[in-house]
Amino acid sequence: MTAPHAWVRAVIDRIGLAYGVLAFSMWGVLPLYWRLLRAVPPFTVLAHRVVWTAVATTLVLASRGALGELRALASTRRTALTGLATTALIASNWYVFIWGIGQGRTVECSLGYFVSPLVSVLLGTVFLGERVNPAQGLALLSAAVGVAALMRAYGAFPWLGLALAGTFGVYGLLRKMVRFTSLPGLAFESLALTPLALFVLPQVPSEARTPAHAALLVGAGVVTALPLLWFNEAARRLPLTVVGLLQYLSPTGQFLVGVLIFHEPFSREKLLAFAFVWAGLALFTADALRRWHASRRAPAT
Repeated sequence: MTAPHAWVRAVIDRIGLAYGVLAFSMWGVLPLYWRLLRAVPPFTVLAHRVVWTAVATTLVLASRGALGELRALASTRRTALTGLATTALIASNWYVFIWGIGQGRTVECSLGYFVSPLVSVLLGTVFLGERVNPAQGLALLSAAVGVAALMRAYGAFPWLGLALAGTFGVYGLLRKMVRFTSLPGLAFESLALTPLALFVLPQVPSEARTPAHAALLVGAGVVTALPLLWFNEAARRLPLTVVGLLQYLSPTGQFLVGVLIFHEPFSREKLLAFAFVWAGLALFTADALRRWHASRRAPAT
């Protein structure tokens, strides 16, 4: 007969898995949302996203009695300066993504988030002294070949995808170095940007001043904060390796939206280039799973 705690653990895992699938699936279909705001300049969309995210995250923290966590981020010079750096990075990442969707380059945006885990490994090696094992090295090499092949396929450097991967990778590195938690960190970043965003907020073209566009602009804060709340719940309940596997739902969703719904051109040459990136991710994931199983079998110390 199964022990009672095993049933509890199974329920917690299923709830965590549901939260994780919801979070990464929503991030995967966000291009559909930003596409509805094509009539609004990207800077204006970004400004609304910042302001309404600040409102949403602050309200959630207040409802949880966790505003102290937000104040703690500004309590020391080091965390405050790092917070300002992550603020600039996430603003750049959001803008590039919104701009890319509006330009019909969703597939290239998805490349950035496919490559992002490998960029994080590279940054960890350079800045944190982490060691790259042979499987990870081969994964990085395969991804590099894929990016080089994409340069040939596009006839230009795929700067959009790599800008997204780079800004998000450095963003994650800085957050890791000061141990920012997700929701208070996002609240700090959006509040820091709000004074600048308020100057851009009214600049909505006359053709986009409709109730539908107004609702979408206000909703930008909800679609930013809600999947993050789900992600936090998943991260509390699931092993990090499982969360790492789920994260591929996001760029996969973006890729499918770009190809199947937006009908962006995707040649065989681009497919081959993406195949190298996907092969690198497969190696990276297999290695992560192997190390996770090894750690579970190891005796407790």
